[in-house]
Formats: sequence, structure tokens, C-alpha cells
Amino acid sequence: MSSSKDSQHLAVFTIVQDDPEFIHPWINHYKKHVADPRHIYILVHALAEQEGAPKWESSESAWNVAEALIADHHNATVVPVHHASSFDHAWLAETVSRFQSFLLQSFRWVLFAECDEFLVPTPGVKPGVETMLDLVTCFQANPPPAVHATGFEVVQQDGEAPLSAKLYQSGRNVALTAGRIIEDRNFWHSSRAYSKTLLANVPLRWGRGFHKAKGPIDRITKATPSPLLTLVHLHKVDFALALARSRRSAARRWSKLDLEQRYGWQNRITEEAALRAFWLEDRDTGRPIRPDRLAPIPPDIKKALR
Repeated sequence: MSSSKDSQHLAVFTIVQDDPEFIHPWINHYKKHVADPRHIYILVHALAEQEGAPKWESSESAWNVAEALIADHHNATVVPVHHASSFDHAWLAETVSRFQSFLLQSFRWVLFAECDEFLVPTPGVKPGVETMLDLVTCFQANPPPAVHATGFEVVQQDGEAPLSAKLYQSGRNVALTAGRIIEDRNFWHSSRAYSKTLLANVPLRWGRGFHKAKGPIDRITKATPSPLLTLVHLHKVDFALALARSRRSAARRWSKLDLEQRYGWQNRITEEAALRAFWLEDRDTGRPIRPDRLAPIPPDIKKALR
């Protein structure tokens, strides 16, 4: 952790490729948690041509529209990155780990979250703490090396209205928030898989899917979820949205190893029946979600995501 007087309290970053649905909600959420929107860093992974070269030219696709607005509207910081495969879990983990270490040279704390992951200080647990900046500031006297979030997955249930595609499909809705996305969702369930170590003041080494992290202090690797920090995962927030993202993802270049080992298989589902089977699955058990695992989403969480 940097001891420089010029060091800022908190930076937040993600890595994304062609995800117009979530980029605006993600930035709008984390803008509330940092001192300056420029402290939000978006690693933009360019789409690859068939030969693996980066494809940087602009077009009017939803993603190109959304990408231009990252800096022009949100004032967030864009960092171009490239790899021959659109998905290569080893490269993703290494890139994120190195960038987190780089940011720690200038910031006391760094938070990494994927584009459909929204972290909030758990409402009501620590008085006066409403933002991530509040949370890390209150740690100043005796900071832990990292905070292991308590994860929850929001799942659209039968009978819950689908989101209007007009909200997210054009890439132009700069005002869209995670709170609006979950407005008509009623249930979530706790998730060990999404109880992740993503906020830290020491360099971390993430594994595939960022579900596990190793650090210089052993207790990071054996962390139990903290009641201070809640992670809300929105992969399953809307069936049609998820199917569109998955079909687009499946059409990209994947690393040979990822395909052989079925890494990230859930991001390559193209058929509705297969997605429905995944929809009903509990990631922690690999079995259908038991009804008693579902719980109402607390109103304070919905408020925190608006």
C-alpha cells in the first residue's frame, strides 16, 4: 500500500468487452462510491478479428455507442487492453491482478468488480457508512488487508415482468442504474461462489473467475464473508438480457484451453432450454435452487442500487 501523501483513498475498476447492457449501470453505481469519476477505470478489451488482431474501428453498434460515453458522459478513465482471444481466463486473471497492483501505487484501496457485480456497504451494519469511500475511510486506524464480500444472486422468477429491451439494448441509456434493473425483482439467494475478495489494500492474485484470491497475508486466502460488504450479482436478473449477452459472447474467440476445460461455459449458452436449466441451478450446489434458499431482496439494498 502506498504511503504517499498524494495517494487517493479508493479506485474502482472492471474489464469489459462488448457489454452495453451493464456498463452504464455499473459506472453509475460506482460513481457514488469514489471521490472522483476519474478514479473509475474501465479496461476495454477490444474485439478481435479472426486472425486475433484488435478491431478498434468505430461503428454504430450498441457497444461502440456505450464505449464512447464512458469518458464523454461519465468522465471515467478508459484503458484499452487486447488479447487474441476474447475469453482466456488465465489472461483475464493475470491482467486484473497486475492492474490492481498498479493502482495500489496511487490509491490506498482498490476495488475490482465484473460488469454485472455491484458491491455496497451492507445497509445498517456500520452507522454512518453509506459508500465504499466511507467504508475504507473508517478503516484508516487499523485497516484489514482486504474485505471478503457476502455474495447474493438476484434471479428473475416466473411471473416477474421482463425488462424492456429499450432500457439497455442501444447503449445510449446513460442514466440506467442497477436499482432500475432490479425494480421488479423480488428474490435473491446467498451465494458462496459470489462471496468474493474484491476490495483490498494489498496486491491480490486472483484465480479463474475471480472467485478466489491469494495475497501476501494468509488470512486473505481463508477469509470468511464480512457482514460489512454485500455483493449483488445480476447475471440472472433478466432472462432475455442474459440470453442476448450469452449468444454474443459465444460468437467470440475463446481460448482453446477454456473451451477444452469448459471454463466459463455459462457464458456460451445459446439455446433457451439450456439457459433455463442454468437459470434454475444453484451455483453453490450444482442442483436446482431450493425454494427455501430464496429470500426477499431487502428494500435498503434496492435503495442502495438506485
